[in-house]
Amino acid sequence: ELLSAARLARLLAAPPAGAGEPRKVAEGLKTRLKELQLFRGPGSLVLVTWDDLGADLRLATVKAGSEVSVGQAVDAAPVGLAGLLLAPNDRSGVALKLFVRSPAADHTIQLRRQEIRWDGSDLQVTVKELGLPAGATSLDL
Repeated sequence: ELLSAARLARLLAAPPAGAGEPRKVAEGLKTRLKELQLFRGPGSLVLVTWDDLGADLRLATVKAGSEVSVGQAVDAAPVGLAGLLLAPNDRSGVALKLFVRSPAADHTIQLRRQEIRWDGSDLQVTVKELGLPAGATSLDL
């Protein structure tokens, strides 16, 4: 379900050419995201996905340089996904950081950061392509 949400977010951010009228395509994708019932109220879901399944990554929140427990973490590293479900107030004063649990890779690991925000009536998505540099043990998001 979360991998589906990440894919739908990417499609919503960059609809495929020839998929039809953009507004209708966007509404259809938003409907599918809503059907996943990811939110109980306003908030945001940050999903980081990657294809290199040899990488064991986890997503965490950091405040003043120290890791803090904020939101609900999702750890699905074996399928290339880490995430955090955050209430609106959870974002204040915290940063997101990706940590490497496996040995550091000798190559760049390509990542996608998908953020899905629900304000109670509409969904907004942002998608960003990132790279975890070779030898890195963490990445600020």
